[in-house]
Amino acid sequence: MTMPPSSFQYDFFRIAAPATAIGLSVLLALIAGSDKRHRPAAGVFNLFIIATIGYLVCNTLEISSRSRESSFFWSRMIYPFIVYIPVIWLEFCRRFATGRGLPRPLLALFALIPTATLAIVFYDGFVGLMWSRMEFFWLGGYALSRRVHGPWFAAYAAYTYALCVAGAAYVFHAVALWRNYYRRQAFLVALGVAIPLATSLVFVFKPIPGLVKDYTPLGYAVSIAFFYVALFKRDLFALAPLARGIVVERMRDGILVLDAAGRLADANPAAFSLAGIGEEAIGAPIAEALRDTLMEPGIRELRLESPRGTRWLRVEALRLDEGARGQGILAVLRDETEQRELLAKVEELARVDALTRLPNRRYFMECATRELSRAAREGLSVVVAMIDIDRFKTINDTRGHRVGDLVLEAFGGMLAQEIRGEDLAGRLGGDEFVLLAHCEDREGARVLGERIRRHALDARVLDGHGEAIPFSLSIGLAFVAQGKKDLDALLADADTALYMAKESGRNRVVVFPGCLGSEDSKNPKTFE
Repeated sequence: MTMPPSSFQYDFFRIAAPATAIGLSVLLALIAGSDKRHRPAAGVFNLFIIATIGYLVCNTLEISSRSRESSFFWSRMIYPFIVYIPVIWLEFCRRFATGRGLPRPLLALFALIPTATLAIVFYDGFVGLMWSRMEFFWLGGYALSRRVHGPWFAAYAAYTYALCVAGAAYVFHAVALWRNYYRRQAFLVALGVAIPLATSLVFVFKPIPGLVKDYTPLGYAVSIAFFYVALFKRDLFALAPLARGIVVERMRDGILVLDAAGRLADANPAAFSLAGIGEEAIGAPIAEALRDTLMEPGIRELRLESPRGTRWLRVEALRLDEGARGQGILAVLRDETEQRELLAKVEELARVDALTRLPNRRYFMECATRELSRAAREGLSVVVAMIDIDRFKTINDTRGHRVGDLVLEAFGGMLAQEIRGEDLAGRLGGDEFVLLAHCEDREGARVLGERIRRHALDARVLDGHGEAIPFSLSIGLAFVAQGKKDLDALLADADTALYMAKESGRNRVVVFPGCLGSEDSKNPKTFE
């Protein structure tokens, strides 16, 4: 026959368990009267305390019984408290880690096996599934039991450990997310998770010879103490730090923490992606190109080249005062590549005609004014050409605006190919185009205008049915030597010459007569 265990472990439990239960009751009263009950895990934490108190009290009464009947009764009374502790534990850990509880249908599903366990324990016909054999012995006048567990106990124990491990996974995942932000609180949580698991494993696998008393209730009580300090004293489970830890990890902006030597102390996933570094960089000096930008407090732009292309980052660096240990830097990285690209597109739309891809009126006038000023300073001669597509309204009316757009698009591309170097071309509106080009003399201006006119005649623009759309141009030229004329006057002269080209039959080039000698002023030159 197996020798009864030492009475010391039971005597110790009879003293420690009631004292702990009283302490937990006082703690529960303090929490109930505090103004901190709004925390996401506080309500479930209270249930955890109540279940642990009931577990301690019933377990103490069981080992303090003077009869077999009383011992067996309190053995059963433990289970209304103990069976739901793993479910409460999982809910508590979930609320701690995410700020949200489990869905109610899932909670109800998790409660099925504990409820079935209660039915087995309290129904005499099924109790053998829980304890296949129960023997009683006397120790110091107390009736104690030695049990052989049945098949349901094995299933119930496995289920209990599964829920406890799942809860621990939630906790350690949250601790991993928070990393360096709440080290002390994370250490308390880790201890609170580990202690009840350790005491339960010691009871089940009995690695300590002679230790047969289950100290899991005290393990839960100790975990409550650690959780209480983290929950209320260190404010770990308050919404603010919880949300901060989650947001920092999931935010699109990168967060980098550098020590005074420029070594990477911490970073969130966005920072790894934006800076093009991996987690192995933690603890190592940051790249020199980054360090020069990050280590100086202030706001600045950072350009990074990567296989994905150029990226523009807005960097805001803040100094962290760590007292005697030196100063570190907290850097916030914001990817502004997309904003820059969008801004470039907006600026392009403000400057460029969407159909012909030539500068619009406003942008052409800005660029042409600057270019004409430069020509005047450097003594360069220029020509301004006003160009109109002949009878463009007729093309629109007879063939449709879509065909008219094809003609405008084709001529815009043609005109873009004619310009060289610092020449400028633009669309003023409708079918009116303008060109500012550098020419050595009046003859060069005429040749340029004639070349453009003939290219239009030779162009093959096809409509949607493959039919060619012929068109011609009327061009008015205004030439000035050494750029000594303002842009508005040149445009007016070129517009006058354009009007003369239309009046004289269209499909021709006319040079403004004021640009020529006195003889040509009376008879402007036209080219067909």
